[in-house]
Parts: sequence; C-alpha cells; structure tokens
Amino acid sequence: MISVVMSAYNEKREELRKSVESILNQTYQDIEVIVVSDNPNNEVINNYLDSLTDPRVKVIHNEQNIGLVASLNRALKEVRGEYVARMDADDMCSPVRFEKQLKYLYDNNLDMIGSWMTLIDDSENDKVIGKLEYPTTSESINKCLKYDSVMPHPTWLGKREVFDKLNGYRNAKYCEDYDFLLRASYEGFKLGNIPEYCFKCRIRSNSVTRSNRSKQLLLSRYIGKNKNRINDVTEKEMEDFMNSEKTQTELKYFEHFDDIRAEFNKGNNKLINGLKLMTNKYFWIVRIQRLVFKYSK
Repeated sequence: MISVVMSAYNEKREELRKSVESILNQTYQDIEVIVVSDNPNNEVINNYLDSLTDPRVKVIHNEQNIGLVASLNRALKEVRGEYVARMDADDMCSPVRFEKQLKYLYDNNLDMIGSWMTLIDDSENDKVIGKLEYPTTSESINKCLKYDSVMPHPTWLGKREVFDKLNGYRNAKYCEDYDFLLRASYEGFKLGNIPEYCFKCRIRSNSVTRSNRSKQLLLSRYIGKNKNRINDVTEKEMEDFMNSEKTQTELKYFEHFDDIRAEFNKGNNKLINGLKLMTNKYFWIVRIQRLVFKYSK
C-alpha cells in the first residue's frame, strides 16, 4: 500500500477536488489518502473533505492551525502503507504517477524518489506555463544537495522506513523538505528522480511572499553548508541563525535585489537597470546554482 499524505489550508474547492481525484484515479489502486485540514475556519475545504465517501480517504481536522510541518507529522502517524507519498492540495498527479514511480524505485534500488514536473497556472484551465527537470541519479542528487533541494517535495514517494528513521519532519521553516533530504542522505538512503513528468505543480500568484522566499534561500544555504553534521543542527540553532543580525542584514539585501529586479522588469532604462542587477551578488548565486543543477543530471 502507498499512503498519500496531504495538508489542506486555503486552497480553492475546485483545486482541492482535482488534486484528490487525481490520486484516487491512479492506475495503481492500493492506496490510502490521509488529508489533514489545517484551517478549522475554512468551511469550503472542510465541507468538501467531509463529503468524500471513498473508504480510502481519511480526513483529520485540526482544532486550530498548526502549520504544514506539524500537520504532515500528524498524518505520518496514521499511515498504514509500506510506502509514503507526498501531495499538495492544489497540485495534480498524472494517472500513472504511482505506478511509474514505484517501478522506477524498485528497478533502481532506491529508497525515495521524486519526479520531473509540469508547471500550471492558477486559472480554471490549468494552463501549462513551464516544465522543470532535475538530476536523476543518487550521485548527482547528493552533489546538488550541497546547494539546494533537487527533489520537489510534493512529488516524493519513498519507503516508510525513511520517514520512520528520520522521525518525520523537523521545524526548518520554509525548507523542511530540504532539511529532510539532507538527513536522509546523511543516513545513507538512496535518493533519485524519475525522468518523467509525473506531476503538475500549480504556481499560485500569492503562494510565497517575497520575504519568505528570501528566508527560504538563506536557511537553505545555512543547512546546506552544514550537511555533514545535519543531524547535529538543532531547530533552535536554525532559529538563532534566522534571528541573527547578519541574517537580518542579508534579508534587507535581498529586498534591495528584488526592488532592482522589479524596476528592470518595468522596461525602463533596461541597460542601466540590467547592469545594476548583475552587480548584486545574489544574482550570481542564483545563476550558479541553476548551472550546477543543470549539468549534474
């Protein structure tokens, strides 16, 4: 059995419906779906979830909002399957996702995998706006994990023992998935990505604020630098790093970088603004990371 864990908070009813149905309509049918509703005040989501009659679906209602990490850990305590899969409440799977991922995991002797994914917008038509590919072998993934996550979180499918060994997620705010992957790699689990587009990821205009993107990148850099002692990096240590004067100063630099980029995108003085953009060190950090990912497949 594959146990699919999902947390719902503020998704549109139609997005959530498409997401759940894309799981229930898989060609691989030996599944259970554990959905945690993390917004007791969202009647639209709660009414939809309570209306589901498929016996494979189990709904857990949080009495108050506890956040993604705590909600996923609550779902993990309920899993009965030999495998665990992740899913976000506004994304969609291809009908053969689990069938193909499970076979790829077996054939390549892996412990946990992700997949390439198609990007869709938040319109009713789910318009395709791009595609993302990632490194596929354990060797290339371990190499790239020094810099950032290269296994998209909602595409994961792995052996239950991986989640049990790591005791679920830690409270690494904004990058709990990256922290999880570093710990999995540290423990010797074999990671991979199936080189097929098994997943449709919805890009929502209000999904991540500018401030949170910056915090995510900085904390990712911090835990990436400490990957060789990742199990010794405590949640308190990560919190202290984010609250440090140096980090707060860097967050201001990020805001400046985004302001320049916004001006550049307006189309005014493109040459001058483009030169300003390229003199910002974070411009080159992002570009170098992308090159590392691209040539490590």
